[in-house]
Amino acid sequence: MPLDFSGSSGSAIRPIKMYEAFVEMGFNVDLVVGYSYERRKLVTEVVNKIEKGKKYEFCYSESCSIPTLLTDKDHFPRAPFLDAVFFSKLKKNNIKLAVFYRDIYWKFDDKKYSISKRILKKLLETFYYFDLFLYKYLVDIVYLPTIEMSVSVPLVNNDKFRALPPGLDSNNHIDFIGSDTLNLLYVGGVGEFYGIDKLIDGMARLEKLKLNVNLTICTRKDEWDKALDSFIRIPKNINVIHTSGDGLIKAFNETDVAMLFMEPIFYRTFAAPIKLFEYMSFHKPIIASNSTWAGNFIKKNELGYCIDYSSISLVECIKEIIDNKSTLEVLTKKIEQEKALHSWEARCETAIRDIKSL
Repeated sequence: MPLDFSGSSGSAIRPIKMYEAFVEMGFNVDLVVGYSYERRKLVTEVVNKIEKGKKYEFCYSESCSIPTLLTDKDHFPRAPFLDAVFFSKLKKNNIKLAVFYRDIYWKFDDKKYSISKRILKKLLETFYYFDLFLYKYLVDIVYLPTIEMSVSVPLVNNDKFRALPPGLDSNNHIDFIGSDTLNLLYVGGVGEFYGIDKLIDGMARLEKLKLNVNLTICTRKDEWDKALDSFIRIPKNINVIHTSGDGLIKAFNETDVAMLFMEPIFYRTFAAPIKLFEYMSFHKPIIASNSTWAGNFIKKNELGYCIDYSSISLVECIKEIIDNKSTLEVLTKKIEQEKALHSWEARCETAIRDIKSL
């Protein structure tokens, strides 16, 4: 797909951040991006350069969340062998190829789908398997958000898998505004998949206890409107905003603790939320759920609190924070020290090191 420099979703942000980090590190990057007719032209240009003797150190690629063959606007597979031929050409010329494989949600059957949608999903799986078939035979390294995801990826040999989680930006917008209230922030989806029911319930319990705690939920307005009926009641200590840019920066700077307190479904045992690293970029301690990759990461690196997914556990955690607010300062300093290890440049350095070791 084209690079969307105005994109706000994780799938749009990541390839741009990786591209910019490679350029910042001094690489001369030739881009092969866009819809099939654009990529065909760019592939031809790169192949012509190779045939004229140009040397490429490696090729780094990012997959889309839909099958490669269906990435044109109308999802018609009009260039079924374009990427296979290109990858073959790279392999023939001994140019190492690494692909970041974004997601494996398609492997999980959602019982709530209608029969027609489930049939369509099965048809789509053929195209997903075609991508993995190419990776099996033509790609040297298959990057995943976490190595835990590898158990769910079929076809590809395990020795090709490496972990390359999201990165974080250097941040010039940090200007913390403290207050007597303990301010929590959740940024993300609120539909049934995200499972924030216990977060809402926990805030209702905290309201009854008259504790000085406030939660701001930042989400898309249409998504909030759809989800609203699924919540029994929204307590008064929850503030919902629909903002981005400067508005979101303001929300971050008013926040004491960021939230990744979501239902620990199997998918979250290997999913690496880009919001985790965005929270880190603002030096925010995080509350996350046990039995999730994010929770394990936070616990291992001492970046916040990892608790059971229950409203009672959340209440106890908040009480502990209120009674020991100095702990937040310790966690903030730890995050400041840790963040350099998770920059986009650090992710590029990992890719370079891995590819050169082949």
